[in-house]
Amino acid sequence: MKRGAETNETMAFKFHYLAYIIDELIKFKQRQSNAKKEKADDKKVDVIELFIRNLLKPGKDGYLEYMDAFIKESIREFPYRESTLFRQMVTSLTGKDPPSALSIINAAINGQKGFIDNVSVCSTCGEEKPAKKCSKCKAVQYCDRNCQRLHWHWHKKACQRLSQGVEPTEVACKPDAADISADIQNLLVN
Repeated sequence: MKRGAETNETMAFKFHYLAYIIDELIKFKQRQSNAKKEKADDKKVDVIELFIRNLLKPGKDGYLEYMDAFIKESIREFPYRESTLFRQMVTSLTGKDPPSALSIINAAINGQKGFIDNVSVCSTCGEEKPAKKCSKCKAVQYCDRNCQRLHWHWHKKACQRLSQGVEPTEVACKPDAADISADIQNLLVN
């Protein structure tokens, strides 16, 4: 960021975000080891898996509150506040009815991708075009077995409904093309 005209804000933010994740993992590991000492528990715990489970754990309304707060805090701690990328992310987060912090950081890192709402993504990591599906419901997709294993804790609650053909509320809330064109026709007539 200090190279003058050759600065790469996106790369600087990527490195900041990765460093923030690693720093948070170190803090998480220290908290776990302190809790382990208090309990005198010798059980082996994978700190990274616990951290990922905390990130992916939905709140009461299905919203990923911990992940959203984590991402917002990482944006807040970005040291180059004069950068255009930082200003755009903050403006998006503080606007009226802001999108999720995950979508903002995804757009910042990967760039804007317009009109790609129907691209399948991994339910755990968000990677596009995953190779595997849940063997029971066939509705949820994953990159690999590890992503499926990490997401199973939350997916198992909805898997039975999905396998019976009941759509989740997220999918049911999405309007289809016919609804949108009918709304546009009503606007044009009125």
